[in-house]
Amino acid sequence: SKLVQENTVVREVLAELNPLLAAHNQVINCHPGENVAYPAELSYGIRAANSCGADIYFSRHANTAYNYYEGAIGAEVCTHSTDSLGTEIGNKICSNLARLGFINRGVKYRDDLSECNSIVNTSMIIELFFLEATKDAELYNKLGPKRVAHAIANAIDSRIPFEPQTQSSASNIVQNSNSIEYQGH
Repeated sequence: SKLVQENTVVREVLAELNPLLAAHNQVINCHPGENVAYPAELSYGIRAANSCGADIYFSRHANTAYNYYEGAIGAEVCTHSTDSLGTEIGNKICSNLARLGFINRGVKYRDDLSECNSIVNTSMIIELFFLEATKDAELYNKLGPKRVAHAIANAIDSRIPFEPQTQSSASNIVQNSNSIEYQGH
């Protein structure tokens, strides 16, 4: 059984991740809202991603492979095999999550997934960790969503610090025109 709930984890991380990315980028929500279920949610997100023309699209998930797993399985990022930027950023995300202690499962080419093969620009599915893996859930609970969000944000935009900073260091924020979109969950 899942030791933590996917919707809870991805919402916690997103709540920390969005403001970090928005400090330097335009962030566009491609999620239709809580009352839209799969597959309509997926279709909406893909249409929204393609219509807004953002540079990068990502969704966050947490993997499940077993009913229960004693140990750690780790984090991975899925992208299309022809998406060189998705591969580059995906490798940085996996490396940063490994710096926090998650096993680096690397970038997986998933040309069969709609979020990887139907979005015109760079797209990634960030699989934070495995929900049923005891060590993954333990590590997430120890780190908290803020540290995980910082690791991901830093991989996407190196201007964002890898570790959370004190309030006083956040005053040098500069806006620019990069656009990043995400699929809420």
